[in-house]
Amino acid sequence: MGGQRPTAVLVATWAAVGSASLTALTALLTLVLHGQLVDAWSRGRSDISAVQPPAFTPVAVTMSVVLAVLVGVLLAFFRGGYGWARVVLSVVVLLIGVAAGAVLRTDPPAPFLVVAVASILVALVGVVALWHPDTVASKVPPLSR
Repeated sequence: MGGQRPTAVLVATWAAVGSASLTALTALLTLVLHGQLVDAWSRGRSDISAVQPPAFTPVAVTMSVVLAVLVGVLLAFFRGGYGWARVVLSVVVLLIGVAAGAVLRTDPPAPFLVVAVASILVALVGVVALWHPDTVASKVPPLSR
């Protein structure tokens, strides 16, 4: 291979970065559209006067930062050729997709729906690329300098 990465490895890497980026976009939307998110949450609730809306923004921002760091660290190990990192990265990307799927059930504002669908698609692409035969068979060479 001469130090060249298989296309599947590049797709897997960009899909993992894309999943983390879409999580960051969700956090940004949570910050910007907080009022709409609370309205969507309170719609149809009979106990709304007795229950405070959850603090969406701090949770979304914290989750976004943690996932970005986790994906970054796992990608470093994945690019270093560690097979276990591919497995753990697959689980993390898949869980991001599952979390995005859970968002679809909550009837959020439209921008969240768009990001959730994109997150699911990117996660699926990422998992498929991480388990592509070229990715599995290759010891991912480190980036050349």
